[in-house]
Amino acid sequence: MALTNDPTYKKLEQWYKASAGSLNMRAMFESDPDRFSRFSDKVTGPAAPLLRPSPSPGPVRRHRVTGVPSLS
Repeated sequence: MALTNDPTYKKLEQWYKASAGSLNMRAMFESDPDRFSRFSDKVTGPAAPLLRPSPSPGPVRRHRVTGVPSLS
């Protein structure tokens, strides 16, 4: 079965089409002062420079982060 025919993919695609146009990063941070601390983590130790992830290409939303594992 092609990925685009998968029911879970279709659900995610439907959410994206309904929500993507309204995502506003500034508004998300203004409405949630603890946003940065919830969606970030500190990396320490000698390997820290090697373990830092690159910046996300898009905004992170709580339901997106918690919903992705359930898609598998």
